Order: sequence, then structure tokens, then C-alpha cells
Amino acid sequence: MTEPMYLVWSNKQNAWWGPGGRYYTQNLWEAQRYTLLDAEHACQIRTQQPGKPSTEIAVMAPESGRPPLTDEELRYAPELMRRLVEDVNRMDRRERAREEATR
Repeated sequence: MTEPMYLVWSNKQNAWWGPGGRYYTQNLWEAQRYTLLDAEHACQIRTQQPGKPSTEIAVMAPESGRPPLTDEELRYAPELMRRLVEDVNRMDRRERAREEATR
């Protein structure tokens, strides 16, 4: 099985990182794919502000770790990814709040 690939979502730009991190894109299929290690590194480049959402988050690419997408899944993938971004942001906010509370 191949290693899952990830996308980097910018909460600041409200878009995916494009190829090479040179620009942002709303197009899910145009977004750069990263290994988990590279995506986590990309998400740590910018300084995070306490009490604010993370500037960037890593989200597993829709085609990773699963059989090929059907035509219907391809059609709805952008909406599913939008929901996934919301879920990951919620988890990130809870985790960051717990970390700040223990300081």
C-alpha cells in the first residue's frame, strides 16, 4: 500500500497550497500533495497565535488510503473536503486550547 498523501489548507487564505507552495488554489485537484511529514513541516512554518486557529492544517487527500474515487465521489469531493477542513479545524482548536490551559 502506498503512503497516504496530504494537502495543506491555509485558514488565512481560505485555500489549498498550490504546487511547490508558490500560490494558493481553490481547486482541490490542483493542490500540492505532501507526505504527512512534509505537510506537518509546512504547517509549522508560520508562527501560531494563541487563541487563534492554526494558520495552516494538514488534511488527508481524498484519494489517499482508499480505492479509486467513483464519478459521484469526484463530483462531491470539494464539499466533502470543506467539511473535513471544518472538522480538522475544530479538533485543532480543542487541542490548542488544552495545550494553552496546561501552560
